[in-house]
Amino acid sequence: MAEIATWSAILNKTGLGKTSNECPTKAELLALNNGKDSNVDKVIVISNAASYGNNECVKLEDINAEQWIYTFQWDQNGNPSFNAPATGGTYPFGSYASNRVKQVNGVNTTISQSLANDVTKTSEGSWYTTDYDGNKGRIVPNNTSTNSKSITVTWTQKYSGKTIQATFTQAAGRKVYSSWSYNCRVDKTSFSYSGGQSNVTAKSASRTYTWNGQGSSYTESETATVRVSSPASISGNSISIPSNSGSARNFTVTFDFPTATDQTISISQEGGQVTYVDHLSISPTTKNVPGTGSGFRLTVNANYDKYINGTYVENVSSTYTSAEVVEGTSSDITISGKNSSGCSISVAPNPNSSPRTFKIKFTYDTATPVYLIITQNSAEVTYPSSGIVFEHSTQQNSGYKTSTLSIGTVEGKGGNISFYIKSYRSRYVNGSLSSTEAIKPTLILPSGVTETITNVSGYYFKVTITIPEHSKPASRTLTIRANQPNGLDRELVQTVQQSASTYEFGIRENSGDSLSTSLTYFGWPSSSDSSYNRPVRVYSRKNGNQFLNWALSSNADWITISGSGAGATYKVATNNSSSSRTGIITFTQGESNKTCTLTIVQEAGDVYEFYITDSNGNGHYTDFTFSAPSNGLVNKPVLNIIATHNGSPLSADDIEGVHSEITEKLMGLVMTLDSQSPFKFTANITESGDTERTGADTYRQKASGKTVIFRCLQKAKK
Repeated sequence: MAEIATWSAILNKTGLGKTSNECPTKAELLALNNGKDSNVDKVIVISNAASYGNNECVKLEDINAEQWIYTFQWDQNGNPSFNAPATGGTYPFGSYASNRVKQVNGVNTTISQSLANDVTKTSEGSWYTTDYDGNKGRIVPNNTSTNSKSITVTWTQKYSGKTIQATFTQAAGRKVYSSWSYNCRVDKTSFSYSGGQSNVTAKSASRTYTWNGQGSSYTESETATVRVSSPASISGNSISIPSNSGSARNFTVTFDFPTATDQTISISQEGGQVTYVDHLSISPTTKNVPGTGSGFRLTVNANYDKYINGTYVENVSSTYTSAEVVEGTSSDITISGKNSSGCSISVAPNPNSSPRTFKIKFTYDTATPVYLIITQNSAEVTYPSSGIVFEHSTQQNSGYKTSTLSIGTVEGKGGNISFYIKSYRSRYVNGSLSSTEAIKPTLILPSGVTETITNVSGYYFKVTITIPEHSKPASRTLTIRANQPNGLDRELVQTVQQSASTYEFGIRENSGDSLSTSLTYFGWPSSSDSSYNRPVRVYSRKNGNQFLNWALSSNADWITISGSGAGATYKVATNNSSSSRTGIITFTQGESNKTCTLTIVQEAGDVYEFYITDSNGNGHYTDFTFSAPSNGLVNKPVLNIIATHNGSPLSADDIEGVHSEITEKLMGLVMTLDSQSPFKFTANITESGDTERTGADTYRQKASGKTVIFRCLQKAKK
């Protein structure tokens, strides 16, 4: 017989009520819920409440406390907070998990709800944009201010009031300037001795800048204050140059800027009233010399006319001011014997195999410069093949040859190895040995191999080859090709042997266990409870050093792999089937392809099924309504109840009726005498009266606590 609930029993079961041995009525129990929000607060729920009057006591088994438990947190995509640089960028949104699960008497049920759409958030920052098209994220533009920016956005879960936050910041911007560009001009920079006026026509400076070195350019400008050196003077933009009775002079016009660098312009003024007109000529103006070189005499006539206040006074013979080689190698031209009538010129032998030209500039004060053009025939320059040497050896001072050179062996972990190259050519000018030229070789190397080439003595070069660690479990031969550049088209071939790399690979559960290539974890629980975790320690070595290159794979879809190498993890899903299962995780070492296996044997799940079908076995209902005709039914199959555990049918003793109205209302819906599932129900219903009849029966699966309700509805007789 069911127990009538006392206040103390109710308090012990639900955590609500009083410490009393009185038995409360239905109305008193429900009064505990007054003023409560069932979305937030724990409330009393009475099963079969309609079967109790307000002043009736209630069975303890029909009294339960229900409460929603809320979770609100950032999910695996992470908190979307960012700290953007001044130049901006695009940052992903992130996502959250917002859920609630119903508890009955403090125990979680299978009833859960997503509250993803029941979340509000505060305003986003005005200094960035959100682009939901393709879920691009928050787009932060270039910061065109010197202020940093920050905002914290808060998300609030409905009902619970739980919050999560993300903080978005951006560094302050800065101006990145170009160099100043100046526009400083006066309309006249040269004056006669009589002086005059010069006007300032421009006195500005400008430069461009961008924010943070990108985006649009902006311009800022400055205007200078202008001053002039004495005895010149300035008024406004007009510069006054006084008359000159002495020697030639210069005035400096200075443009003073607030920030930009000050600029100057020079204004020149000729001296007094004495003027000269200078004259200069040479003979000859062109000369050809042989490749062996030669010398000759050049006539140079320099003189000037003297004027006083514009009137011719006299012509005076003089000596030219200078002679300068302006084209060609000046060291190959010797100018000597300089006097008023000319000079001697000597041209050195031509060391080149092509003709060459010299241009000598003669100047005399203000006279127009004159030029002497000297052409020299070419010299015969040759590099005979007998004078070209390109050989290699493993020793610096001996053993040089041109055939393929084996330079040694390196270990699989890599290393350095050296050899020597003798490389030069002999240069002949006009049939005579001129010089011996060392030629640095160039190398063609296998991928990953590097070299260092050092000139150790004269035309001897030491070549050091750095060979990386071998990535294959087999030995290899590396071929190196040395070439002699400068179009000599000579090649030497060197070979290096590299031993195979050594690999070690094994697994174990604990650090003190022996290494193995296979492990088996028996008795893995059916639940995916994260507290049950059995790690795997991987021992991986290459050439005796730690080698983190390995990958995991699984032959079972209920074993999931994340990451690779040392960061790899595995997760075993809950077994919802009624039988145990076995899955294999394979560890594969990169390069060597060595493998180890972990076998996981997971226990069977605990699966209960309890539902209603129609009379033909169709459907899957926990609440089923059968509509009977008003004229009644006789021995009519109407529904089945299915009850199984791990796929096996349960017996009639495994289920019980917890609420019955149909029989009480004389509607005649009864279970046939089935010993095990499926349990068939047959209707024997009399003709209805003038009012509609309804009734409901509830059955419970004892082991799981699952319930089903079947209802009968019979229309009133018309």
